[in-house]
Amino acid sequence: ATATVAETTPETTPDTEAPDTTEPAPVGLDARAIVETLASDDLEGRDNLTDFSTAAQDFLIGEVSQFAEPVYEGEGNEAYLQNFAEGANILAMVPGGDLANEYIIVGAHYDHIGTDCFTTDDADQICNGAADNAAGVAAAISAVRTIAAEGTPRRTIVLALWDSEEDGLLGSVAYLADPAFPVEFTVAYVN
Repeated sequence: ATATVAETTPETTPDTEAPDTTEPAPVGLDARAIVETLASDDLEGRDNLTDFSTAAQDFLIGEVSQFAEPVYEGEGNEAYLQNFAEGANILAMVPGGDLANEYIIVGAHYDHIGTDCFTTDDADQICNGAADNAAGVAAAISAVRTIAAEGTPRRTIVLALWDSEEDGLLGSVAYLADPAFPVEFTVAYVN
């Protein structure tokens, strides 16, 4: 059997080119780089209400601000923060289309326990928290970044990065006590 290749001549070439179906690559660090940054010794375990937690917030807001809008009025990082007594949740959104008043929350907690963990190495007391929960944060950011790169979603997508979860789920409790979006119109939560 032989294959026949159709020959294209100027007379048979369509007037328009085929549309580009390749979506632009999402902007920002990949999941591995996010985990490596959050779990680095530089952030000393991201315990809430510390300078290291604030540094984690600055890093994460820098990432999410590339593809998602702030939720609150305000300037700079404050527009992304839901402050509460025990910490600060990071909230960002990708506005929806025809069902914009319905919300899907994609979340993970970015805090960890600082330097208060058991270790067999007396020289290393930092609880880096790569699996708990830098990896979850990286997955949540990657998922919402990909959704944003694909265009306007039907529903509004909320990226929620919780703080103080290691202390008793305090960040998510604070959100439910003062939700940025009506809970009755939140149709799904992906953790």
